[in-house]
Amino acid sequence: MATKTFKTTQSLRRSACRMPVHPGQPSHDLARAAHGPHTQRGSTAIVVSAVLGVIAIMVMSFSSLAINKAAFGTEERMAREVDDALKHLETWYQRQADTLAAFGTTPTEAQLQAVLPRPYPGMRLAMSSSMATPGCTSGTVACIPWRKIAAWYPATQTPGASVIQDGLPVSEFTGDAVWRIYSSQAWYFERYAKTQDQLNALSQHLMGWFTVRKALQPAAAPDTHHWRASDCANPNGQIPCVDSYTPMTSSGVATLLGLAPVDVTTALGSTGTAGTVIEFSNLQDSSTTAPYTVSLRVSLPWGGQMRQTVLQP
Repeated sequence: MATKTFKTTQSLRRSACRMPVHPGQPSHDLARAAHGPHTQRGSTAIVVSAVLGVIAIMVMSFSSLAINKAAFGTEERMAREVDDALKHLETWYQRQADTLAAFGTTPTEAQLQAVLPRPYPGMRLAMSSSMATPGCTSGTVACIPWRKIAAWYPATQTPGASVIQDGLPVSEFTGDAVWRIYSSQAWYFERYAKTQDQLNALSQHLMGWFTVRKALQPAAAPDTHHWRASDCANPNGQIPCVDSYTPMTSSGVATLLGLAPVDVTTALGSTGTAGTVIEFSNLQDSSTTAPYTVSLRVSLPWGGQMRQTVLQP
């Protein structure tokens, strides 16, 4: 019995050793069992929230990028269409420029829209008034009636006060408006310069004629007028008497100088208005006494003339 009692007591002691020192405080195993599922669920929730946040940011970024690309694409398309429209208007204008200058008219927006090969919904068009300097001297650069043509897609925000400059609504070209302006100034000035070059070249041909004729007639009087026939009724190979300005092609002077019609046809007035061919006279605006002069003139389509006096060499 004693042995049995001892074993029982020892068993009780071993059991007591496994009991918690502080009753009510769970063991480590129980704590892990009690808190583990809650901790895992909390961690999972945090991870899910982070992933959702990243996805939301990515969606917002892609959406913003898509909007920006769409906006850029629209602006790029509008810019391309404005350029295309202006190219058509530029070609049309250069065929009509001298006629518009001659009549002093400015096409309306509807007339400009009708020029385009297809409609551009929402695009606005306008042509300026003549840019020639008021009160300018006829035949000078200041009197060249060049123009501007504007094409634009209006801004999303309506501009404030309307400002018109030379017939163009410059206040419209603000904000996110897509606009371009074509200026015919360089084109007109180039034509003017080419015409001046033609007059200079023609003057050289006339002085060359005078010099050659003088050398071929050494017995002629020193004050012989080699630019005007001595017998107007029978020029006999001399430059005929051209008392008033006459186109060089119809007066026969171009042929005597060995020039083709294209050599005396100006860049100005190429639309068929007056002033296409350079005019010549050896009496009007000219001197019939030594030193002799003859005169050249280009009648400009918009009025006035370019004139040049050629002095004997």
